[in-house]
Amino acid sequence: MQNPVSSRNGGCPAGPTVRVGVWLALALGAWVLQGCANTLYDRTYTADGAFSSRIRTIVLHYTQVDDARSLELLASKEYPVSSHYLISSNHPESGVKIYNLVEESERAWHAGVSAWKGRTNINDTSIGIEIVYTVACSDSSASTYETCVFPDYDQSQIEALIELLEDITNTYPDIEPLQIVAHSDIAPHRKMDPGPMFPWHYLYQRGFGAWYDTVTFQRYLTRIKSGMFPAEHIVPALEDIGYHIPSEDDLEVVVKAFQARFVPHRITGELDALTVAAIFALREKYVSGSESHIAFCEEFQFCKVATG
Repeated sequence: MQNPVSSRNGGCPAGPTVRVGVWLALALGAWVLQGCANTLYDRTYTADGAFSSRIRTIVLHYTQVDDARSLELLASKEYPVSSHYLISSNHPESGVKIYNLVEESERAWHAGVSAWKGRTNINDTSIGIEIVYTVACSDSSASTYETCVFPDYDQSQIEALIELLEDITNTYPDIEPLQIVAHSDIAPHRKMDPGPMFPWHYLYQRGFGAWYDTVTFQRYLTRIKSGMFPAEHIVPALEDIGYHIPSEDDLEVVVKAFQARFVPHRITGELDALTVAAIFALREKYVSGSESHIAFCEEFQFCKVATG
C-alpha cells in the first residue's frame, strides 16, 4: 500500500522529480535534510486540542473505464481529474493493486461540485478512492440508475479497499461513519458511483461507514405503516445525515442517492415506507442529538434522543 518512493506518512514532503548531476544531487540532499531538521522555530509549546485534521471525509468512486484508461485519466496532466488512490481490477497474474497517485497532504481533484454536512468543495477536506469498475448503460449521454446495469464488485477489490480504509482511518481517527461517503451522496445530480451494487452493509460490518440498526428500522417502519408519515421532517432528517437539499426540486434526486446506498433494491426517488424508515433509523443512530431530531421525537413520541 505504500508508494515505492515515499510512504503515506513520510517526514518531509517529496519535491518534483528532476534530472540532476551527482554533486548537485548531494547538495540538494543536504539542503533538504537541513530543512527537515529546522531549528529556527521554537516548538516548546504546541496547541493542545484546539485543532483538527484537514481530512474529514473519504469519498468512494468507480472509474467507469478499464485499468489502463483509469491510470491514463487519473495520472496524466492532460486531464483535470485525479484521486489519492486507485484500486485496480483483479488480474489473474498480479491480483489487485492499490496505486497511491496523490499524497494525502495534497488536494486531489476527484469530487467536483459537491456538498456534504454543510460543507462545499469536498476536495478540500477529503481523500478520494477510485475503484476500477464499469457500468453498462443504454444511453451514455443520459445515464440513470434505470438505464444502467451494475455488476457485482469483485470481492478482492473490496478486501483491498477495507485494508486501505483501515490504514487511512488509523491515521485520521476523527473520520466518522457518516463521513465515508459515495460520490453520489455529495453530488447526486451528477454522479451514481460507486453504484447500488457497492456492498455498503458489508463495509459497515467490517467497521467502516454507516448503516442503520434493524430493530430501530423496524420500529419506525411499523409506525409509518400505521399512518404516522412525518413528511415535513424528512428533509431535515436527510440534511442531518449530510445531504444537501437546496430546494424541494432537489429532493427526488437526493432520495435516489440515499436509496442507492441504503435501500438499493428500490431506487425510485419516492419516499416509500422502507426509505423513510431507513432515513429516520440512520439519523437516530448517528445524529440523535440534532435539534431537528429532538423536535421530531417530541412530536411523534416513538424515537430515542441522545442523552449525556
